Order: sequence, then C-alpha cells, then structure tokens
Amino acid sequence: AKLEEGWDVVSGYKAQHADSPARGLASRLFNETVSRTTGLRLRDHNCGLKAYRTRVVRQIPIHGDWHRFFTVLAHVRGFRVTEFPVIHRRRLYGKSKYGFGRALAGIKDLIVILTLLRLKSPALTGADDAENPREAGANPYLRKATLQQ
Repeated sequence: AKLEEGWDVVSGYKAQHADSPARGLASRLFNETVSRTTGLRLRDHNCGLKAYRTRVVRQIPIHGDWHRFFTVLAHVRGFRVTEFPVIHRRRLYGKSKYGFGRALAGIKDLIVILTLLRLKSPALTGADDAENPREAGANPYLRKATLQQ
C-alpha cells in the first residue's frame, strides 16, 4: 500500500519487540546512531522486511554487509523512504548469528559509508548518474547537478 502511495522504499519496523532486553537496547542504540548520523529517521534500520521499487534496487550499490544500510543509500540518492509496522515474533528454532562481532562489523560499515558520503562519492550519492530520477537538492549530501533535457 505504501508503494502505491508513491514511496520508493518501505521499511518494516517491529511494532512490539520480542527480543531480550539486552538485544532491544543494542538495537535501539544502533537505530538511534544510524538515524542521527545519516539524517534518515527510522525506528528499525535492521528490520529485514522491506519493499523497493525496481528503479531503486538498480541504482544502489551494495558491498559486503551494506544491505543493512540500503534504506540510507536510497535516501541519500533522493528516493522517498518510509516505515510500516510489522509483527515481530520470537524465534522458535535455531539460533541468531547476530552477536558482538556482527555489531562491530555494522559499526565499521556505518563509518565507511558516512566517510564516503562526506566525500560525496558518486558511487553512493549518484551525483554523476544522469538517469537518477531524484536529482540533487533532495538530500544535503548530494552535489548540485544539472539535468540536461
């Protein structure tokens, strides 16, 4: 429904967490850090349930574990990002592979992405992409670009 309303990316957020208090705290800290440093205010940057328009997926570069920052990269390129509540259920089987090591990798990836954004890397900002439907001015990280018509 949100894509039909004109949004380019829809990210789920866990309306009620079923996680342990420690995991909930770590998640809140991560989400607040990403929101403050990138300017994209989402409640749950790590939620795996997302919907994208095809043109967004084709324009966003993904390296390593950067999938967790896909919404940020779409936002930087000027795409419209919103949230939608999802039901979060406790894990019934298996064990989560998310732990301290993965958290450190996430922080490292965030630092790399922020550095590249500060340097206005065209690979992330799409500033040199003439086909970008959401050109400069939509986001402070983007260079001013002129569209030739």
